[in-house]
Amino acid sequence: MSFADILDYFEYNWDTLLELTAEHAWMSLIALIASILIGFPLGFLLLGRPKLENFALTTAGILYTIPSLALLAVLIPVTGLGIETVVIALVLYSLLVIMRNVLMGLASTPPELLDAARGIGLNGSQILWRVRLPLALPYFAGGIRVAGVSIIGMATLAAWVGAGGLGTPIFRGIAQIDFAQIFAGTILVFVIGVVFDLALALIERMLKKRMGVNG
Repeated sequence: MSFADILDYFEYNWDTLLELTAEHAWMSLIALIASILIGFPLGFLLLGRPKLENFALTTAGILYTIPSLALLAVLIPVTGLGIETVVIALVLYSLLVIMRNVLMGLASTPPELLDAARGIGLNGSQILWRVRLPLALPYFAGGIRVAGVSIIGMATLAAWVGAGGLGTPIFRGIAQIDFAQIFAGTILVFVIGVVFDLALALIERMLKKRMGVNG
């Protein structure tokens, strides 16, 4: 196999690859948004509840150690083949990273800063929005970026349950011993990962500027 073989594969299959790339990106975006919508409230809920926090993080950690193909196999009888099964699996894998980073971010506020905020008359809600959240933003953003990149990589398994995505040329290439297909799918997964990470970094900078956070 040569670089020319990969270029030829792109040239003759660009329309299919474009469709699979869109499927992969959309599936990953849905899973990331769902992970944020579930993981962030859970993180806030667990703050200050050490026993519940330990239970939730331990459970999420156990789910994280389950092999991805095994988790999909367990979900198929319940949710069937398709994108729903993949999204559920991706969300379960991402919860540990997001919840842990939310908790680390909220716990990163120095106690003396909290005391000073209370001393000037800020209530609990004001302390959260004006003190805790700005300081926790880098942790939040870091967790989302790690989760996003992980989701994009694991979403290649969507092809295994008939949900499309860029795992299709990768698995097909492995079955046919066609390295051009494998590299084409891998390159596009890498491109999506870079685009997602850059977009999340831009959103992070915008939020920092809006909240007056330096760095």
